[in-house]
Amino acid sequence: MAKVRERLPGAMHTKTPAIPDLEPLRRAWPEWSFWTSRAGSLICATRRRHLTRVEASSGLSPTLIERDVADLTVQLERERDKESTCPPLI
Repeated sequence: MAKVRERLPGAMHTKTPAIPDLEPLRRAWPEWSFWTSRAGSLICATRRRHLTRVEASSGLSPTLIERDVADLTVQLERERDKESTCPPLI
């Protein structure tokens, strides 16, 4: 007997989230790469360089993921503040 897929309530009426304009982020944070998730519901940022062991152990993140530009901007600012307290690269 073949399985029949059940339709979830409201599945036909879901909206695809609007994909945000990432250009302002790219201009403000050139040391990061930005993209949206496949579903368009998340905004991701990845550093354009590898972190050193010291930076990673100091709490810096290689990738940030948030639901909107405002929250991602807050995370990017926190990363910048953490970077300023890391030991200098040699």
